Amino acid sequence: MLQQFVQTVAPVLQKLSSEFKKWDVSSEVLRKAGWIPHYTTPFDLIAEIGEDPDAVRNQLLHYYGSNWKEVRPTIEARLADYQIDEEAKATMREALDAHEAGLYRCVCRVLFPEIERVFRTKLFDGQIGHISYERLIRKLVDDEEKSLGDFMSEGLYELDIFGHLTKHLRDEDESESSKWVYGVFQRVGNEEDRERLKQYPVPNRHAAIHGFVTYDSPQNSLSAIFIADYMFRILGEPKKTDYAQ
Repeated sequence: MLQQFVQTVAPVLQKLSSEFKKWDVSSEVLRKAGWIPHYTTPFDLIAEIGEDPDAVRNQLLHYYGSNWKEVRPTIEARLADYQIDEEAKATMREALDAHEAGLYRCVCRVLFPEIERVFRTKLFDGQIGHISYERLIRKLVDDEEKSLGDFMSEGLYELDIFGHLTKHLRDEDESESSKWVYGVFQRVGNEEDRERLKQYPVPNRHAAIHGFVTYDSPQNSLSAIFIADYMFRILGEPKKTDYAQ
């Protein structure tokens, strides 16, 4: 009986160990390097690099540049199953085209308005008029039909994406790790905010839409793609498909 128990539990523990390893890596190293974790992130490679943010940043840029022909189809395959409208899918594909062509400014400026449109369509029946991003995000977070697991179905590392998206809804955490997280949907209230955001590669919606910060790097572009991919999946849960990792 003990042997059967070990055989049953061991794979589960191994998977949990792997997930905690991914989360541990992404929660500190990726934050400091200014990267949004994603299901295409080569976590094993990052673990080998160590804790040098510059080294992680450069290696990931090299990885995505060298492996884009494999990364893009992976994103598109999942996108096809998301329960969002064809307009959103077409916009995402155009953003992927723009990234591939090196038109990085276009990616950030196109995807944030599309995220908002999908928000309105899914949560507010396409309502016209001003709806603050705080209200949009809170509506999603407070959805009684969703559990925490819905926001991290790909793995524990997605809690870090969730942290970027909801930071403006929480009290400021003064811990060492939180200072590396800048809210994607926080407002740029003053020159100090703008200067701070200029130093962080994860694009901020308010800064991008209103031109407060220029997001023109491949890292800015990929971060916007990863944010949109995550949001489209959360807003339109995919069909049950066994994706191969």
